[in-house]
Amino acid sequence: MIISFWMQVWDGNPVVFEILKKENVDPKQITKVLFSHLHKDHIEGALQQTENGFEATFPNAKLYIQRRELSFALQNKGNPSFDFEVLERLIQLPNIVWMDDDKGQLTNEISYEVVGGHTPFMQVFWITEGGETAFYGADDLPQEAYLHYHLAYKSDFDGRKAMELRQIWQKQAEENHWNILLYHDLKKTSVQF
Repeated sequence: MIISFWMQVWDGNPVVFEILKKENVDPKQITKVLFSHLHKDHIEGALQQTENGFEATFPNAKLYIQRRELSFALQNKGNPSFDFEVLERLIQLPNIVWMDDDKGQLTNEISYEVVGGHTPFMQVFWITEGGETAFYGADDLPQEAYLHYHLAYKSDFDGRKAMELRQIWQKQAEENHWNILLYHDLKKTSVQF
């Protein structure tokens, strides 16, 4: 099982635990965690504090992290978008797969590309199975509303690039009937084309 969504913590527990519980999935079943970028709301739930210190929330999962995104994060000490205490513990875990390429395949089903936009080395993912494609545009495409309003957001590292990418992905989604996974949408988790 693959996870690439909500890693925030609520009342001391990763929000994803509630989502998995509703789907009857044990965190030990997760085999891959895909990190688009390293802002705190995308990494906080990857670790949990135990009486023995911090441990991986998903002990059987490989954690896929773009190495250049880590370099960018470490150059931004003091930036409130990052939680450096969590980040420094996260990168010490033994099950990290460091990604260095601009694009490629993680498995036959999972491909990725470093696209930038929200952060300089943010990466997006395509998960294809049974002829269907789920696209995860992370914070370049976090809500369905971003498909309706073509705006460059100041909260992005390169808002114009993120806006242009959304328009390209929307066209590809319509042509290829993608399911777009929405990370920050309060009303829905995905939109099907």
